[in-house]
Amino acid sequence: MKRMQVLMLGLVLAGGCAGIDRDGSASEQERLVKVEKICFLGWTNSWKISNRECDLIVVPAINHVMSFALKGGSNLLWVAPDVKGPMIQEPGEKWRNFGGDKVWPTDEALWRRYMGRRWPPSYAFDGGQAFVEPLLNGVRMTSSEDPDFGAVCVREFVMDPEQPLVHIRQYYDKKQGAAVDMTLWTVTQVRQPAFCLLPLGREENGQRYRKLGGLQGDAFSTHGSVLSLKNDPGVCQKVGVAPDPSYPAGWVAALYKKEKVVFLQSHQLEVGAIYPDQGCDAEIFAGNNLLGLYCEMELLGPMVTLSVGQRHCHDIVWQIVRVNSEEVRDPGQTGKRIFQAHEMALKRLSVVDSRAFHVSKPDKSNR
Repeated sequence: MKRMQVLMLGLVLAGGCAGIDRDGSASEQERLVKVEKICFLGWTNSWKISNRECDLIVVPAINHVMSFALKGGSNLLWVAPDVKGPMIQEPGEKWRNFGGDKVWPTDEALWRRYMGRRWPPSYAFDGGQAFVEPLLNGVRMTSSEDPDFGAVCVREFVMDPEQPLVHIRQYYDKKQGAAVDMTLWTVTQVRQPAFCLLPLGREENGQRYRKLGGLQGDAFSTHGSVLSLKNDPGVCQKVGVAPDPSYPAGWVAALYKKEKVVFLQSHQLEVGAIYPDQGCDAEIFAGNNLLGLYCEMELLGPMVTLSVGQRHCHDIVWQIVRVNSEEVRDPGQTGKRIFQAHEMALKRLSVVDSRAFHVSKPDKSNR
C-alpha cells in the first residue's frame, strides 16, 4: 500500500482512535501499540505486536502466528514440544506440525483435486516462507505463491490500542492458472483448555451440531445455546456447526480456568454462502495424548470460485475475554459472556471492511 493508505487502514482497524498530530508525529493512541522485530524460539525474523494488555507474535519463516497472550501471561497458542530452533517446512510428503495458527486454502475433500495428494496441506500457506512488512499498529504477512492454487495469501494483523483484541484482515489474490475453489480456513492450535465452546448451529436430524469425529460422552456436552468439548487422552474428537440464519453464531472459543480468560475468535456469516467441510463455518478438533493434548479452533470462510485477477476476503477478530468464577464453572454462563463479546466483534467487522466475504477485483492502488 501507499504510505497514506497504510495509515488510514490502521486508523480504521484501531476503531478510529488513532491519529497523526499536526507536527506529523504519532498520536498517543498510536504509541500504545508497539511493533518490533524479535527472535522467537530461534526464528530471528519474527515480529511482535503489543499494547499494554497483550502480545501477538508472527513468524514469517513458517507463515504462522505462534503466540497470543495477555501481558505477562502464558501463551494461549500451542507450540509443538520439538520446536526448539529455527526450523523450516520443506516441501515433501512429511508435514511438520509447528503448532500456532495458519490458513488452509480449500475444503479437505478437494485437496487431491488441486494438490494431487490427500495430505499434507499447502506448503505455501502452512509452513512456507512468508514476507512481513510493518503497518500502523500491526504487520502484513504475505505468503509465497502456491503453485497448485496460483494464489498468494495476505494476512494483516492490526491490534487495538487499548484492548486484548486483534483484527485479522486476510485475503487471497489469484495470480495465475485455472479457476479454483477456495476458502479462508483458519486453523488455530491452542494449548489444552478446560474446554472449547461453539454456538449451536442449524438443526438437522434433531441435532444442532455435526459430528465430524468420535465424541466421548464425558468430554462432549451441550448447554442451552452452546456445546463444549475437551480433550480425551485416548481419542481424537471433532465437531462442527452449520450456519443458522436465525441465530447469532459465527465464533469458536477456548476457556482457561487458571487465568480466568476465554480466547474468542469471531467472523461474520454470509447468508446463502456455501461453506466447506459438510457446510460448517466453525469447528473444534481435540487431540489425544499421541498427537498432543491441544485443541484446534477453526473458522471456515465461504467457498468461492476464484479466477485470475480476483481477490477473496474473509476477516476475523481475536479477543482475550476475562470471565468471572461463575462463568468459569458453567459453560452455559461462559457462552452468554462470549455472545456479548462476539457481538462487539461483529460490529467491528461490519464497520471496518465492507468488502469482506465476497470475490472482487483487487484495488491496484492498495498494493
